[in-house]
Amino acid sequence: MWPFIDISTRKQLSGVLERLERLERENKAIRGEWEDAYDRLMKLVGRFTKRAQQIEQHEAEVVTEAAIPSGAPTATSPLDPVSQRILDRRRRMFPVKREA
Repeated sequence: MWPFIDISTRKQLSGVLERLERLERENKAIRGEWEDAYDRLMKLVGRFTKRAQQIEQHEAEVVTEAAIPSGAPTATSPLDPVSQRILDRRRRMFPVKREA
């Protein structure tokens, strides 16, 4: 029977092969898009992690500075206006977390 394959069977077979090739191309394109999205997501997670570490490090420094008297101006002693502005800006940039 094999030598006598009719034309419609060959057309069906070529149609199936074309669909398979198209699906493989689409699958490859989708896989590439997902890999790109995953890479972007991992970069964002890395940035968030790094930022969280910086904030935690800053909070630890603030706690350490507050615990060790260094002869620097305290909250009760007056600061010059420039130093006061710097401290105010730091407080806005790195707000201290208050735990309940």
